[in-house]
Amino acid sequence: MDVVEILMVDHLSIRLLARCRPLEISLYEFSNLHDFIVNCHAKIEDEIVFPVLREHYIGEYEEYAKLVEWIGNDHKLLETLGNRTIEYGVDKDWENYRRRLNLYFKILMEHNHREEEEIFPKWLEEIDNMTRSKYTEKAKKIIEEYGLEKYTRLTGFSKKAFEII
Repeated sequence: MDVVEILMVDHLSIRLLARCRPLEISLYEFSNLHDFIVNCHAKIEDEIVFPVLREHYIGEYEEYAKLVEWIGNDHKLLETLGNRTIEYGVDKDWENYRRRLNLYFKILMEHNHREEEEIFPKWLEEIDNMTRSKYTEKAKKIIEEYGLEKYTRLTGFSKKAFEII
């Protein structure tokens, strides 16, 4: 399995949660999800996928390198919005918590869709297998640093499946 395929599994897990009950998610569940997105999922994209693609396209296709940078900036927006959403929940301001939660999921779903349409295919088409394999190992290390138990609980990915990749 490739690092981008791992990220797509993450997206599927997030999409299922968002479609099932985004406005009913508890503060505890949202805090865990937000922690996963910031400290695991986006970290893999920011430290591996985006820099490799930017470097690959920098001289050849400058506009695409800029697009990768722009999509990556969504992570900062989501981090700030998620942190503020959690603050509303801690303050028991449930109206603003739900309003921000709705906005968070809307931005997150649009962001993930753009990655799946515009970023991930280029990785799979343009980056050679040896490079992809090397960075998949780095992604696995980020997941392990984040905590395999937390990762598997959030994504539904089994520990056994993780060992196989």
